[in-house]
Amino acid sequence: LRRCVVCLRRVVQSEMRFFTSTHKRRKTWINAVRSTPEGRRALMQQICTMSAPVLCSSHFAPSDFIQKGKRIELRVDAVPFYGVSGQANEEPMNELIDAKHDEPIDDELIDVESIDEQPGLSRI
Repeated sequence: LRRCVVCLRRVVQSEMRFFTSTHKRRKTWINAVRSTPEGRRALMQQICTMSAPVLCSSHFAPSDFIQKGKRIELRVDAVPFYGVSGQANEEPMNELIDAKHDEPIDDELIDVESIDEQPGLSRI
């Protein structure tokens, strides 16, 4: 079993979604699940060192999924949130936010382009 990079729960394969590798979407996802600049940088560093970081399906709204035949896929424009859909939110961990993905975050947002300038970080 792998661990979700957002809530650190162990995730079975049918419930995992790979963390996006598209730079623009990755920036959006990181900003959606971390509330502080430090938390965003830590998550960026974590996912840059992992071969295939994953999230629980429960960090997405039911409307973020589409059925294609027998497969259920994540919509291209889906953005995760910290709270687990359909359940009460848990205590935030490691500067995670306790808010839905469509609420704006006013803190400093992570600049994905800046990872090239940070030692030890590289793009996937």
